[in-house]
Amino acid sequence: MEREQDKPVQVISDHEGPVLCLCELEDGTLASGSGDSSIRLWKRASGSDKTFHCVGVQKEHTDTVRSLASLPGEIGYLSASHDTTVRSWGASGAAKVFMGHSALVYDVKATRTAAGTVIAASASEDCTCRFWSVSYTHL
Repeated sequence: MEREQDKPVQVISDHEGPVLCLCELEDGTLASGSGDSSIRLWKRASGSDKTFHCVGVQKEHTDTVRSLASLPGEIGYLSASHDTTVRSWGASGAAKVFMGHSALVYDVKATRTAAGTVIAASASEDCTCRFWSVSYTHL
């Protein structure tokens, strides 16, 4: 028997493919990545701590979005895709495309160095990890 506390507070089915990844941005926005090649951004509805609504859709990837990572200290994020690219995103949308992998990119993470530089690390089916310098000047 399903108990009341076991029920989700909200179910959203806006994606047209399987949802494969989520990340929380610095401002509390949630990002979701999907097999439909899109990223959707979700904010809490005004006056609610449980209800989210879609505030943006990014469709620049040409294949499955496999991983998302928040950029430390900024309102931005990274995405990794089966289209072999990593992208950095800011408030205005896609800011930079990192190309170099020759196969699906499965994961991406971001870290800040002691000097304050943000480094993105990507992992691919091409048997490599690549490290990219992310500049906030383009976000």
